[in-house]
Amino acid sequence: MDCSIIIPTFNTSDLTMACMKNLRQKPPHVSHEIIVVDNNSSDNTIAAISRECPEITLLRNPANWGFSRACNRAAKVAGGRYLCFLNSDTLNAGIAIDALARWLDDHPETGIAGPELRAPDDRLIQMSWVWNPILMGELFQQRLAPYSLRKSALRRACVAWLQRQSRHVSIICGACMMIRREAYEQIRGFDEDFELYFEDSDLCYRCRQAGWDIDFVAHAKITHHLGQSTRGDWTITSLIYQQSHLAYYRKHAPRWAVWMLKAYLLLKWLRLLRISRTRRDARAQAVPYCRAYLRMILGRGQLTLAKGIRS
Repeated sequence: MDCSIIIPTFNTSDLTMACMKNLRQKPPHVSHEIIVVDNNSSDNTIAAISRECPEITLLRNPANWGFSRACNRAAKVAGGRYLCFLNSDTLNAGIAIDALARWLDDHPETGIAGPELRAPDDRLIQMSWVWNPILMGELFQQRLAPYSLRKSALRRACVAWLQRQSRHVSIICGACMMIRREAYEQIRGFDEDFELYFEDSDLCYRCRQAGWDIDFVAHAKITHHLGQSTRGDWTITSLIYQQSHLAYYRKHAPRWAVWMLKAYLLLKWLRLLRISRTRRDARAQAVPYCRAYLRMILGRGQLTLAKGIRS
């Protein structure tokens, strides 16, 4: 089998079913299987997939294991020589999967390949870069992030110019990335310490360290409903983001950079604390959120999606 398409999902039934139906209507031409791994959704994801897509391999986790652990579980039962990790909030992936598989076929030195990302309104999204997201690299990445592109025609033009041709990059966005099984097994898959966020950056970093190229494939394009699977205010996912942010720095950045990031996060915590004391409508959520935020910065305990925010 050429490709195993692995789709982790959590409480995104409508988006997941749209993704499934789109893959069924416009499937890849390469031989493939689809594996959906559900992180204990409380909506009707399981029932909908079982009823409407019986041909799909469906794995059910007993709790919200996050992206990395869910993907690793699915990879263990996958039969493809390529593993395509795909967000449940994506569309039009079939043609892109063919393009990525052909790219890996033609470039045996490439370990991971990823497509261009487009919003549903065809607005350009770029989340695959030549720089590592540490310090200046992270600053550049933030300035060219999707939410920043909306504000500046000049930045959009810059990103469009960068995306005009395929190239080696440092990071491929986990919304859609295809990895050669040999490379995946060599680096032992996703680091499950990154429950959500930065797991794609870490995977790419270790893949490069192992001697593989990471390639952005310009002619492969998918539609991405950016952030639909993790939306919300004062949520555990935003705390997990910062926790993974710190973990990435601890793993791949010099110690002084870790302290700089902690100082920056403490300033953000002070701002959030002030907001929590002035917004009465959000106080019930904001106060425990701020406490958890501070504990996260100080390294006092590990936040998990399954446990959530404790008061």
